[in-house]
Amino acid sequence: MKRIAIFFLLISCCDLYATHNMGGTIVYQHITGLTYEATIITYTKASSVPADRDTLWLEWGDGTQTRIPRESEEFIEYDIKRNTYRAIHTYPSPGHYVLSMEDPNRNANILNIPASANVPFHLASALYIPTFGAFNNSVALGAAPILFAEFGKPFRQNIAAFDQDGDLLAFELVAVKGENGQDIAGYSIPNGVTLDPINGELTWDNPSSIGSYTLAIRITECRNEEQVGSVIVDFQLNITQTATIGQFSGLTAWPQDSNNRYADTVWLNDSIQLDLTYQASTDSVALNAYGELFTGGNNGHFETDSSSLTYLKKTFRWTPQPGHLRCTPYLITFRGSVYTFNTVIHEDISLMIFVRDSTAMPCDENCDPPVISSAIHPSPEQAHLCISPNPFHAYTTITIPKAFLQGRFAVSLFNIKGERVRYLSGLNNSSISIPKNDLPAGIYWISLHHPSGLRTTDKLIITD
Repeated sequence: MKRIAIFFLLISCCDLYATHNMGGTIVYQHITGLTYEATIITYTKASSVPADRDTLWLEWGDGTQTRIPRESEEFIEYDIKRNTYRAIHTYPSPGHYVLSMEDPNRNANILNIPASANVPFHLASALYIPTFGAFNNSVALGAAPILFAEFGKPFRQNIAAFDQDGDLLAFELVAVKGENGQDIAGYSIPNGVTLDPINGELTWDNPSSIGSYTLAIRITECRNEEQVGSVIVDFQLNITQTATIGQFSGLTAWPQDSNNRYADTVWLNDSIQLDLTYQASTDSVALNAYGELFTGGNNGHFETDSSSLTYLKKTFRWTPQPGHLRCTPYLITFRGSVYTFNTVIHEDISLMIFVRDSTAMPCDENCDPPVISSAIHPSPEQAHLCISPNPFHAYTTITIPKAFLQGRFAVSLFNIKGERVRYLSGLNNSSISIPKNDLPAGIYWISLHHPSGLRTTDKLIITD
């Protein structure tokens, strides 16, 4: 009996301290009304069988939680497994909710987290449900956020995030979280690690130690100059040392913006074509592309022109259609990989593509925190709009309340489906005119929003 008891104790301790979480995130999709689908995605050490999770608990942020069975598991490169847990939930009302998940064990031997095997793994994402207007879908990741780089050599990599709603994205390095979403004692972001806030490209001029680091990036979505949601991606960066490293070529022909980011502007019905080569001296290589243009029928193509074991040349081609016109850029990550006997090295190129036509589109410049209380309960003097005529069949004039004239404000016009059909920003006019133009007859809602959080909404009716 004593041997049985000791054996059971050893198994229990092994389960308690087994390590496996390498990274992950929580993403969500709007289904209908107040109903959303949330997906927990984790990346774990495949060989850590005692710590494998066939279910995880998700806190919805409204005081309820769900135990979610694992929907799928996929084994990817070098002892890494991708796990997916998916569930649907209906919220009680509009508001600000934080979805979160916590698991006892991070991966062991993380250089910037003391005793990382004993530190809980915490994920969180913010969901803002509007009282009125278009609902939000979170960002998605095009590739696994487990990155590999070469010791002592500069690198640039990207977690390949994109937004299907076309919202403005802002990227920020944040501290990873531990138990109950609290800061982890002794955690630090390595010196020299920087993140581009516009395209999400992570750089490190001189990785100084061989081993694994954990980092976190918060991606905030902005619409109508206001935050509509955010996702934190927790991920592992592995620094290794190999005898070879890959190299890109062909980039001298790629356009760049004033900040030396790779960026191009494409006109509707025009096309973009860019060549890219990746090669290594002795080891096998891969060259892939990730982003919104390769999903949902967007018809982006990245095709091989010539190849060998250590060499790949590919061409990216895309022709935007009218539905692709928007203010925000399309983000693409091109990833070159070198595979050795027991490791892999990644290096990324980030590209932004802007789609324009002859119309000067007003675009968001600010990203202010949402003020749910002001949006739901504006005071009468702040909220009153004078709209005349209403209904109208040619144009109407809207007199702007004085409270909105302290600085600049933005105006959105939504149809009955909640789709935004007109948008103007950077305004400080005391009145504005709304022409019918090509808008069909029906009921519309006009929404004014100010960076202070003040907003108001009223109904418009267009007649034939």
